[in-house]
Amino acid sequence: ENLILEEEEEDEPTEINNEKYYELLGVDKTATFDEIKKAFKKIVITAHPDKGGDEEKFKEIKEAYETLIDAERWEIYDKYGEKGLQKEE
Repeated sequence: ENLILEEEEEDEPTEINNEKYYELLGVDKTATFDEIKKAFKKIVITAHPDKGGDEEKFKEIKEAYETLIDAERWEIYDKYGEKGLQKEE
């Protein structure tokens, strides 16, 4: 009986977080490529390490931008979140 319960738990889908990149860029999930580019350019002004921004935070923002402007990676991210992108590499 315990084995059955354990198997059922494994079959449950894991929760996918596919909103982080949109939040980092300050755009909606329905944003266009142009809106994403515009948001990134605006953020770079203050978030870039050369402008006093946090280097680690900027790396996250850059990863978000590079993912969302690549149609194939964007689709993977929307379906599977960051974990899906890691499997791709």
